[in-house]
Amino acid sequence: MVLNNDGTRGVVHFLRDQRGNSFFEHALLLSLMAVVCLIALLAICKGP
Repeated sequence: MVLNNDGTRGVVHFLRDQRGNSFFEHALLLSLMAVVCLIALLAICKGP
């Protein structure tokens, strides 16, 4: 599937949230939370 400039602009516009937050910011926040949860789980499993 090949996208020209108009196609990529459409995709970028589609990925933007209606509230102003971009899709990438939301994904970054989710991945950051996932990493924090993983670190917490590792700390709990390791113990003192």
